[in-house]
Amino acid sequence: MVDRYRDRRVFIAGDAAHQMPPYLAQGVCSGFRDAHNLAWKLAYITRGIAGPGLLDTYSAERRPIPGRPVEQANTRYALRGGTSLP
Repeated sequence: MVDRYRDRRVFIAGDAAHQMPPYLAQGVCSGFRDAHNLAWKLAYITRGIAGPGLLDTYSAERRPIPGRPVEQANTRYALRGGTSLP
């Protein structure tokens, strides 16, 4: 995982932000969720509904998300006869 999800006006999302196993499309799902999280926040800011401080919540909200899907993917893989990845 990256150290920061934001550096001024640059946001990191999807495979660039999360370490995911290369099976079960978990990286794609996390990337879509990252994009959705940023999209509604940017929409609120550009419409004047929220201030730019709303973007500061992106990292705190997205950082804990990938852990569970990775655990689930590893468990499913191991149950199907593979070995769990680190």
